This record gives sequence, structure tokens and C-alpha cells, in this order.
Amino acid sequence: MDLVLQIITPSNDEATQAVTATPSSFPLLPNNNIETVGVFMVPTKDIDEYVQDFKNNGFSIDSTYSFKDLRGLARDTGSEQTLLVWTAGPTMTVDMAISALKDIGEKLPYK
Repeated sequence: MDLVLQIITPSNDEATQAVTATPSSFPLLPNNNIETVGVFMVPTKDIDEYVQDFKNNGFSIDSTYSFKDLRGLARDTGSEQTLLVWTAGPTMTVDMAISALKDIGEKLPYK
């Protein structure tokens, strides 16, 4: 299976519009220096390992959401999966993020 990455980095105008339309309690405010946001699915049983991989590659973990795997017990993944919402600051270019995500993705047990 090929790894598919989609990274969206809004322009300044788009970011301003998104923040304007967002409730004030939303945690991703412009002064947090977050430039890029993404989501990654990983096996819950290995969550600590993947969180450390993300941190070691310069990402921050904004939040996680674990859920029952609808596919049943896929090979080496367990019965739960977790979505990691990651962020990258202004010092990480999109090319750097893509390269780091590819390295992390190669360790995933998904086919």
C-alpha cells in the first residue's frame, strides 16, 4: 500500500478567516505558531511509540482519539486504532513534514 499524505497549510488570509469563523474556545489560535496540522491513524497498542516518533521528528501532538477498529483484528494492529492530531510550527517546512511523515509511516503495520 502506498502512503497517502495530505498536508494543508493555509495562506495568511485563509488562516485569518478560519480563526474568525472559529469559536474563541478553539485551541488552535494564531499565536500558537502552528503552521501545519494533520491526522495520522496508528494502532492504539503502540500509541506511546508513535507519539515519541512524532515528537522526535519535531511535531507536537495536539490530541488523540481512540476508536474500535471496524475491520476487526487486522494483522498486528489490535482491536483499537487511534487518530493522532499533529501540528508543526513555522520552522518545519512542508517538505520536512512530508519526509518525517514518510519515515514514521514506514513503521506502520497497515498493508
